[in-house]
Amino acid sequence: MYKNFIKIIVSLGLLTTTSFAQAQVGNVTGDLGTQCSATGTIMAADGACTFTPTTYKISIFEMGLCTANPFGAAQTGTTFDRTSCVTTYADAAPAVVDIAASLGGAPIPLTGTSTPPAENTYTHAYMIMDDTFTVSGSFTDSGDNVHVSRSNGSATTGIGNIQEAANNLTNFGDGTNCDSGFLNVPVGSGTMSAFITNTALERSARTSGASAGPPSVCTNSGRLTGVMTLTTPVVVTSDTLQVIFNFDLTNQGVQFFDDAGSDSVPDQFGSGPFSGSFTIVNK
Repeated sequence: MYKNFIKIIVSLGLLTTTSFAQAQVGNVTGDLGTQCSATGTIMAADGACTFTPTTYKISIFEMGLCTANPFGAAQTGTTFDRTSCVTTYADAAPAVVDIAASLGGAPIPLTGTSTPPAENTYTHAYMIMDDTFTVSGSFTDSGDNVHVSRSNGSATTGIGNIQEAANNLTNFGDGTNCDSGFLNVPVGSGTMSAFITNTALERSARTSGASAGPPSVCTNSGRLTGVMTLTTPVVVTSDTLQVIFNFDLTNQGVQFFDDAGSDSVPDQFGSGPFSGSFTIVNK
């Protein structure tokens, strides 16, 4: 299937450094999920499936490149370590942008600041976003039944218009502890991990950093930081003009859930993982 990409064009620049900490943080193994099926049953009973969103609204605070993983090689760091990183984009008060509305179109204009980086070979890239995602979507199954999202996070079949739902990502786990890491999702140009942090980019401890639950909420929240480990490093030279991140939301980005009676019919709706790749534009 042809995959549409939305491109956000940014440049590069230097960041200050902070100390790097280690602690007992909670991580779960991530994946992009199973795509909703247009033939046969849409999803497994009591399961979930992903599809292309109608809207996917996010706020981007910062993007950058690194020569090492800012949460450590084992991705167990409690604080985002800027020592090996340079910024590619920064905005202290970012506007909300709808990534899905521009699928296959022109690059999204962003209003923040970008600065050229030092020439180097970068093995990792990162993106810091608000932890609220506003999403919507619909999917037609093999019986021509249309399943649509609703503003309260539910899903209906055959009735109602598509509605946007706001999702706050505050815990990747479903127990009473805080699992703030969603690790090593295979994507087109490497693997991507996501981390729930506060505005200082600090993660919560697993066993003492969550509210009572389930569902529990990680105490340190407010930001979602994605870190991509690149299969092919980004090489910035004196000829580099642009570093472009390509969001891939085709067949992913949102998901339906079946949680009522094991009937394989969507009952709930929410945001889901996305993937992406980089394009380097040289003179």
